[in-house]
Amino acid sequence: MLADSNIPPAQLSVAVIGCGPVGLCAVASARMLGFGQIFAIDRVQSRVDTAVKLGAQSQGYETANDGRGVDAVLEVVGAYEALKLSFEIVRMGGVVSSVGVHAHDKGFPVSPGQCYDKNVTFKSGRCPARSLMSEVSQLVKTTDVVRHIISHRVPLAAAAEMYEQFEAQKDGILKVVFDPWA
Repeated sequence: MLADSNIPPAQLSVAVIGCGPVGLCAVASARMLGFGQIFAIDRVQSRVDTAVKLGAQSQGYETANDGRGVDAVLEVVGAYEALKLSFEIVRMGGVVSSVGVHAHDKGFPVSPGQCYDKNVTFKSGRCPARSLMSEVSQLVKTTDVVRHIISHRVPLAAAAEMYEQFEAQKDGILKVVFDPWA
């Protein structure tokens, strides 16, 4: 996100909005890259707790950079409110990167003028996963992120029930692995 910056990652702060599997990978990646402060934001407390285990802080983004805001925000929820919060907590001249799937018709939470006035760089799009396989391999080899993300291993027959629980954001459900032979 801040690849064009000459600031060492240890001096940068990042907030991850959404601590599902993608957000937890983002937290683990930010830790692996050496970000100085990593903040985890999610409505589900058990997800925030997992992010803390991976190296994030559960609070304090409001005071980052002496109250000016975080340097970067990675929004992985796909909700209007999450993207709005991203622009609220990023510092002037910061970066907002949104990879959440925005399947709503609420529009964009800020105007081009507001982005201009705050000098925010906005990036959006799908993750180019195939081009990042070496980084993903390093993340899996050097962290225990997979152990924290896979919350359930169940028979395929339990799929409908698990999707309902995931949709309801039941505590403890992150990533379910279905075993068709169990």
